Amino acid sequence: LIMAGVAALNYFLLPETQSADMRQRAQQQRIASAFRGSLAAWWPMLRDSPNLRGAMLVAATHMFCVAGAQLTLLPLLAATQFGMTAPQIGTIFAVQSVVNIAVTQPGARVSDRWGRKPPIVVGLMFMALSVLLSPVASTAL
Repeated sequence: LIMAGVAALNYFLLPETQSADMRQRAQQQRIASAFRGSLAAWWPMLRDSPNLRGAMLVAATHMFCVAGAQLTLLPLLAATQFGMTAPQIGTIFAVQSVVNIAVTQPGARVSDRWGRKPPIVVGLMFMALSVLLSPVASTAL
């Protein structure tokens, strides 16, 4: 506790040795260097593998579609069709996040044990089933 107090005092009381402009330029150089390194590693794979480019395009499209539907359309649907209040909608999104966090590690273990395809296929089947059943839902829960 004492060391945390000393660290806080040092942070607030000691003068900065670099100007804000120098710090900003150094940060920009680190970001640019990291981007160049990442691009140098990925570019040969992207250039030489049309399958990888296609998979990345499909993944990005799926991410944007799901995020767009989930973050804009679902709250509107829940409020207008099901008469849910903002706290109820927020609770549903919070529960979704908690479930996502809770299932990630066990899902990784399943994937390590049986490979990637079986969990992906099962997950996609559940997603397809939920999408197919959503039009016939008559209540929020």
